[in-house]
Amino acid sequence: MLGDHGLLFKGAYMYDPVVRVPLILRAPGTIPADRVVDSLVEEVEILPTLLDLLGVKPPQGVQGKSLLPVVQNPNAKHRDAVFAEFPTIKMARTREWKLVHYTHAQYGELYHLSEDPYELTNLYHDPEYAPARMEMLGMLFDWFTSTPDPKLVRRPDSSL
Repeated sequence: MLGDHGLLFKGAYMYDPVVRVPLILRAPGTIPADRVVDSLVEEVEILPTLLDLLGVKPPQGVQGKSLLPVVQNPNAKHRDAVFAEFPTIKMARTREWKLVHYTHAQYGELYHLSEDPYELTNLYHDPEYAPARMEMLGMLFDWFTSTPDPKLVRRPDSSL
């Protein structure tokens, strides 16, 4: 964190200095050396991307999708939002908004990133931003309910 938000170390926070991490890929002959892509991506997309580079289909239950289409064509549409979670903290982030939800809490965080890129003004309880909060909560709920836990996915070779 280097002092951002008065914090020195990473922890259970969803501020961009913790969750926004540069990703560097190198695949000579497949990815141009000077290619820079400004796309929202998630860590779960690293495995499908590596498997795609190897020409291997991801096994059942692997989350994420290959980044090769967006790396090969930076104008290709990839994601409108990304998500992250820590045991009792869930986050939804678009280019414009970030919502942080705390399980069983009456509070949360909502930042208008295009106007507040350093996440200094929490708009979560501001009535003017209730529509944005509800839209982001809906997005988070949809992600949470549509993302299977890979440990719970029944595999064809399972005797369960």
